[in-house]
Amino acid sequence: MSKFSKFLFPVFIELENNEALMNLMTLVHGDAKLDNFLFRKLKEKLDETYSSMLIDWQGCGFDLVSNDLMWCLYGFVKNLPETGDMVHGFVEFSVQTYWDKLREVLGAFGHKFSDLHLPESSDKGVELIKEGFTIEFMKNALVRPVLSLKNRRSLMSWWRKFQRDEKASLPKQSEVFKSQSYVNFIFLYFKIATEINVFSNLASSLLALVKESILNGIQNFDDEIESEDESEDEELEQSDAIAVLQNGENEENEETTNSKMNSIVTDILHEVFNEALKRADSEKPKTVTSLYGKVYTLKPSIKSL
Repeated sequence: MSKFSKFLFPVFIELENNEALMNLMTLVHGDAKLDNFLFRKLKEKLDETYSSMLIDWQGCGFDLVSNDLMWCLYGFVKNLPETGDMVHGFVEFSVQTYWDKLREVLGAFGHKFSDLHLPESSDKGVELIKEGFTIEFMKNALVRPVLSLKNRRSLMSWWRKFQRDEKASLPKQSEVFKSQSYVNFIFLYFKIATEINVFSNLASSLLALVKESILNGIQNFDDEIESEDESEDEELEQSDAIAVLQNGENEENEETTNSKMNSIVTDILHEVFNEALKRADSEKPKTVTSLYGKVYTLKPSIKSL
């Protein structure tokens, strides 16, 4: 994770400045878990159909609609007996259904997506909502916890020792965070992100940034504390990698250089996300069938990017 830490905040800033993503800002409930839904079965329908209503609007505000969708989807996903690709298929189906229903609602008011600068394509709409999932996770599980640390010095002291490969015990959570309930809230966001496959989208953004960094020869985003540390093996490794790619031996042709670059990027990604990002390489695309019978084609593995 240490090799990727420098790229997390830039990814967050990039998403914050994404104008297309900001078009998803609207009035949100703020706590759209299933406990705040009321469901009623419609007797006049032959099929088993329910109407629903959101209650307890005390936390409403102006935010990305992805926030409400994350909490709502997690309430259903966590109760599914299936895991892995089946759950991801359910999430894909649910988000696409939401986008299609949103199109119908806008149409009822005489509008279409293009009027709101949103993509007409369902696939692009789903990807946009997923980017919203990513920024919501980063905002609530990474950025805000850092801004509200109770004892930053204790955590940074441990981090410096860790970077120097020195033995150091993690500081107690009670010393770093303001309360145990806040720690549990952060853990819950990580659990939600895992269930709805946020890390796959985050990995794609990180991969693009790492590639850009290596190609441009930039030692990315060192903070002031890291720049004061003169002996970071991690930075030396990255500098060496960039130097090889920029100035490599004269005998190496462009194809060999690109091969080395891809190898470095892949190694970094595997170290960070381990099994979470692995997909089995196959010539034929894999498919997964949702609970509603719809077939989705899984995206290629990170190795094939």
